Amino acid sequence: MKKNISTEGNFETKLWNQAINHIPLNSFLAGMITILIIAKVLFDELSTLSWLAIIFATMLDLFVIRNLIISVFNLIKNKD
Repeated sequence: MKKNISTEGNFETKLWNQAINHIPLNSFLAGMITILIIAKVLFDELSTLSWLAIIFATMLDLFVIRNLIISVFNLIKNKD
């Protein structure tokens, strides 16, 4: 669930609003990857499907970071 991005305020406020919208997903994915890796190291019971899930989550996380970087460049380009 994304919050509405404010179009009011200065550049820093817009940038902060962009970053806040991506924090929950990044935190969730980072936590999930960490838990899966710890399970693999401690119990050595992760299947191939679990490793595919880790790879997918990492790719999704990188996609979200890519979108955040694009948003930052768009804000810089459209800066008043």
